[in-house]
Amino acid sequence: MSGSTANATVSSSQGSGLVEAAKNPGTSEVTVKVETDEDVTEANVTLPASAVKGVGDNKADLTITTPVADVTLPSEALTGLGSGA
Repeated sequence: MSGSTANATVSSSQGSGLVEAAKNPGTSEVTVKVETDEDVTEANVTLPASAVKGVGDNKADLTITTPVADVTLPSEALTGLGSGA
């Protein structure tokens, strides 16, 4: 937490967990949830490129939920994002 900004980093092992979750049959979405007890107006979330690509390669969408906003990235976009990082 820095001022009114929440900062969250997904570790490589957590990223691997996201990819494993995306591999489960019937899974169409995996979620990263950022929680804080502080009043924030901005949130920064960092994910490993391999996790982003892996979720997309398994045809799952990625939803990032923060106190500020929820964002869903479709699987088609994830593969391109992860390969460029």
